[in-house]
Amino acid sequence: AREAVAKMKLLNIRAEVDESNERLGKLIRNAEKDKIPVMGVVGAKEVEANSLNIRTRASGELGAILVGEVIERLQGAISSYGNF
Repeated sequence: AREAVAKMKLLNIRAEVDESNERLGKLIRNAEKDKIPVMGVVGAKEVEANSLNIRTRASGELGAILVGEVIERLQGAISSYGNF
């Protein structure tokens, strides 16, 4: 997760890692409450596959997407002020 966030920050994409000890459900609810537009969840499977499990406010859960593709889609959404 930290590597993906570091890559995003180099490209001026706002990103952060929530390393609190909260349960996943609570982290997701907090992100939704804070109106975070795109959220990536990283577990053992995602680390192994170099992917992020993506959830958006607009579309809900999108599933596992490779980190490079996530970054490309974020850049596209940012430049066009569109949805992920």
